[in-house]
Amino acid sequence: MLEEPFSSGTSLLHSLPARTKVAAALLQSVCIAPLTSPAAAGGILTCSALLLAWAQLPLRPLLKRLALVNVFTLLLWIFLPFSTPGNTVYMLGPLHLTAEGIAMAGLITLKSNAILCTFIALVGTSTITDVGGALHALHMPRKLTLLFLFTWRYIHVIAEEYERLTTAARIRGFVPATNGHTYRTYANLAAMVLVRSW
Repeated sequence: MLEEPFSSGTSLLHSLPARTKVAAALLQSVCIAPLTSPAAAGGILTCSALLLAWAQLPLRPLLKRLALVNVFTLLLWIFLPFSTPGNTVYMLGPLHLTAEGIAMAGLITLKSNAILCTFIALVGTSTITDVGGALHALHMPRKLTLLFLFTWRYIHVIAEEYERLTTAARIRGFVPATNGHTYRTYANLAAMVLVRSW
């Protein structure tokens, strides 16, 4: 079953109304996104980290989420320093590592982590149902709010159905391998999940 590991807690952030937290997270993100100064982005990241500390969130799930997002940031560090024109710092064959590329990758890393930490500390400390109610209270489009809540609900339905079908396959002695039978079984399983979720 999918979890909401940050929604339960005793910190002051957990007790604040979801509407206030969602509005604050959106406002802060809008302010963070256009920043062009690494010092300002670093300062905001520090504030976001303090929010996380204030929320007293469990460390292991928090680090997993931060690591997951920073995998994508790592891709920026692989490509952006070599594809941004500017002053060459280092040459690797035909590739030119530029100071401007490094600065841009660093700035994006700081801003994306600041936004992520803000959302985890503020929005993550509410349940998904409360966040849906907050979006409605903030006059977000009704269809968008309902779509958000239905998506969360049906992710659980599909996950339960998948677990039920994989358990049934294991009980019947199914052992995955690299052969046609395994591929057909997984194809049938995926099809049944889609049909039953529909």
